[in-house]
Amino acid sequence: MNASDLGFNAEKMKAMSTNNTIIASDEGHPRVDVWRASNEATAGYAPEQIDELRQALTGVTKYVPAVFLYDDLGSAIGDEIVDAKSYYLARKECELLDRHNEDIARLTVSPLVVELGSGSGKKNAGLLRSVQQQHSALYYMPNDINEKLMYEGAQVLADMLPGARIRCLAGTFEQAIQEVVHATEIPKLFMLLGSTISQLDDFSLLRFWRSQVSKGDQILIAFDLVKDPEIVKAAYSNSETQRHSANALMSLTRSFAGDFDPNAFEFVVRYHSELSRNETHQRSLKDQVVRLEALGLEAHFAKGETIRTAYQRKFVLDDVTAQTEAIGLFPIARFTDEQDWYALVLFEAG
Repeated sequence: MNASDLGFNAEKMKAMSTNNTIIASDEGHPRVDVWRASNEATAGYAPEQIDELRQALTGVTKYVPAVFLYDDLGSAIGDEIVDAKSYYLARKECELLDRHNEDIARLTVSPLVVELGSGSGKKNAGLLRSVQQQHSALYYMPNDINEKLMYEGAQVLADMLPGARIRCLAGTFEQAIQEVVHATEIPKLFMLLGSTISQLDDFSLLRFWRSQVSKGDQILIAFDLVKDPEIVKAAYSNSETQRHSANALMSLTRSFAGDFDPNAFEFVVRYHSELSRNETHQRSLKDQVVRLEALGLEAHFAKGETIRTAYQRKFVLDDVTAQTEAIGLFPIARFTDEQDWYALVLFEAG
């Protein structure tokens, strides 16, 4: 299968390549290439991401924007988190994918699969194989901000899925969505797995997705459901999550010539029942000033003050349906585990 089989607009792709980069497949696997969004960047980050970081570190409630969590080390630790004994989310998702991959594949409209926030993508091999069997073809387009992790995973997947073509989309969710929509008019299946939706403030990404895609396009989303807060807190209290949280600060130090001292902070997990949201923080052990020299920025911390390094929303499916239908996304199938802890929902753009 090649790009023309899927109706890719060659002229549009050629025009887009003046602002973006296509890495030819002869640099790696013969069935894998990479599209890379180009930005006016500081340390690899877009101006709007830097602006958010400035506000996040100097505001009353400090936090690290999610894009800064996934440098190479952060992504590697993230892969370790899914294997932690207390981290039920990955186990539940894998169980659902293993049990229902053929059911999901039968409902898909296309062999073109776009996975937003894919990471290595290797956990989805079973579902991708079922889609390939359903349509006698597969064109897989993983998307991640960590190009190295994504590309290495794509090469493994290419060996696991003979005949599949893979194009990695290195950039933000929005950049990847726009690239695919401009490149081809055929129906598409998007995926947002790994409970990634829980790390977003609201459903603005889904509103953006619906504004770009065509009626009948699909998106498969994984939701971690509301449950006993102690179970949720335990899932994020492992040593891997603690390292990931600490690395959020150290990644800023590495990227922007900073002086965060990991020994001057301690790891904290909080659950906000009124928001159905878990949060991980680093708490300052003293009054201190942290500098990011490359940005000319100072962040002032009082003793006991925290900086949020991540949050994870938990969902009620009936509430999800009401909100998504208002956006124009309509559920056509949903799959939950026996404990109703986790769900996969396949939506169609109406």
